[in-house]
Amino acid sequence: MADSGAKCIHTRLMQAEMEHKKVECSVRHKERETETEEKKVRRNFVLDA
Repeated sequence: MADSGAKCIHTRLMQAEMEHKKVECSVRHKERETETEEKKVRRNFVLDA
């Protein structure tokens, strides 16, 4: 019984880790998108000036 409980906790930990990585990836992706948006804006600003 204790063994299956430990396995359950381990599975939950693995799932939590996967979720965390997914969140981290999407956050990084958003940051990268924001960076490119800022660069576009900056480039347009320089062109307009």
